[in-house]
Amino acid sequence: MIPLEAPPGYRAVRPSRADLEAIAEVLVACDVDEVGHPDFLDAQWLEEEWDVYCIDLESNAWVVRTAEGRSAAYAHIAEEIPGVTWEAMGWVHPDDRGRGLGHFLVRATEQDAAAKLSEAGALNLHNIAPGQDAAADELLRSTGFGITRYFWHMEMSLGPGRPRPPMPPDLEITPFQLQRDERDVHRVLEVAFEKHWGTAPIAFEKWMQENVNMPSFDPSLSFVARIKDEIVGVLVGRIDHGHGYVNDLGVLEAHRGRGIGAALLEKSFIAFEVRGLPDVRLNVDAANETGAVRLYERAGMTAVRTWVVFAKEIGPAGAGDSSAGPRCGT
Repeated sequence: MIPLEAPPGYRAVRPSRADLEAIAEVLVACDVDEVGHPDFLDAQWLEEEWDVYCIDLESNAWVVRTAEGRSAAYAHIAEEIPGVTWEAMGWVHPDDRGRGLGHFLVRATEQDAAAKLSEAGALNLHNIAPGQDAAADELLRSTGFGITRYFWHMEMSLGPGRPRPPMPPDLEITPFQLQRDERDVHRVLEVAFEKHWGTAPIAFEKWMQENVNMPSFDPSLSFVARIKDEIVGVLVGRIDHGHGYVNDLGVLEAHRGRGIGAALLEKSFIAFEVRGLPDVRLNVDAANETGAVRLYERAGMTAVRTWVVFAKEIGPAGAGDSSAGPRCGT
């Protein structure tokens, strides 16, 4: 493995938990640069990423500092599909762009991903970039990545005036009940998303860790839809940085097109409104095959940000030695 060096005037090291606040300052500066104000990137978000995705800071993350010790850039990789796909995310402080830090982070995260390879295997490395970041687009394409998917961040203001869909007459929707609904909700989500791009089965224990066992989980913001005692759809919601957020919405294929998804959304919107939240947010695959984008648009939501998934196949010989490109074209 070839040792990596940061650009002149910078030093790259593995971060520790003590670096959380300093790294978060880089993320916040990037958020402000992109949307004009702090949004969701902060220390809380980053710490949850580290915890939920079990990111090993000693082998899967980098922080780049100036000669004076200020954090200038950060990146990490997280296992997305065990043994198949890793995901890289990186940020360069606006004051330090144009100096080669982005290129360093791409090379460093690719080398870290290559270290996960078995002797004869290969893996896919995804790199996530904002849709309007032309520099990131050029950088990733120049290093062998290709666009494989677009995700939209959608939002809607809550309160009077928003669309209010009718409730299907045979549908019962109840709040998530702890110690009763966990396995059923996990099962429905697994089945509902089994054909979706980029997904793989999630063990019940891991799903619990990423959802119900999180300190922020509020069962009254998640809902279960039943028809004649059969669970046909579920929604998992939460409050994120003072905004309503829909984590997951899944309806079993045999019951789609009957207004169940819209009814679940309506229940969650009302729950967020009761708490006085100003809006609701979610992320969705722009090419979702189930019609999710149309569902959210009919509910009154609009896309306000785009995230681009770039992909590259990493071969067993090492980082960059096999770059067959993305698995799925656009």
